[in-house]
Amino acid sequence: MEQNTKRRGFTLVEAALTLLIFCSLVLIGTLQVKNYQESTEEKLALKSFEDDWKNALNEGYLRNYNVIVDVLDDRVIFIRDGNRHDVLLPKTLSPTKQLAINVSRSGETRPKTIEFKSTKSHKIYTYTIQLNWGLLLEKAT
Repeated sequence: MEQNTKRRGFTLVEAALTLLIFCSLVLIGTLQVKNYQESTEEKLALKSFEDDWKNALNEGYLRNYNVIVDVLDDRVIFIRDGNRHDVLLPKTLSPTKQLAINVSRSGETRPKTIEFKSTKSHKIYTYTIQLNWGLLLEKAT
């Protein structure tokens, strides 16, 4: 008698090994996506802060009202003519100190330095506000 020795499927060991390799690849991809997401959130928050700062200066000058900018632990608050706008900071980004900045009706402000520390990239993003003009100068270290 002759036995049929041809197999028509995978053994349990082969299926388990394939599943292990597939799950490992998915896990690595998920971790990379999370790192990318955190980096993107930081960049977006900093860009939003820069844009809102410029808008605050322009609106204060053009509409002739004071602007208050509060830098807190988890957000930056822009108050213009009673209207409040918050820029939420991601958990990986925080200011090195809290401060309040007043922008006069003429768009002038005192020089200040705002620093945001990233726990993700270990960088310190420094924004220096120039005297009177309020221009932000950015430097990442």
